[in-house]
Amino acid sequence: MTRTAVLGGIVGFALGTFVTILVLAVSSILAFTQSTRIEIPGVFLVWADSSTGSPGLAFEPNFVGIVLMIVVITLGGVALAVYARSRAAVR
Repeated sequence: MTRTAVLGGIVGFALGTFVTILVLAVSSILAFTQSTRIEIPGVFLVWADSSTGSPGLAFEPNFVGIVLMIVVITLGGVALAVYARSRAAVR
């Protein structure tokens, strides 16, 4: 049971980190290509900025929100692993 939870935590942490970085990268690309403002509430804010004369991006990351997003996905992975293990034991 502990082994399953630890493996679920490791997989959940890797998945949470990947998903968070993917969301930040995609929102940055969309903000740049569409010259718009994109906000992921409580996590990240990015907008196109040309105040220096050349196109660029401006960011306002919320590091607590980013860590919380990773932790929630990690806990989901642990819960899913434990639930799958308990369902396998019932059969």
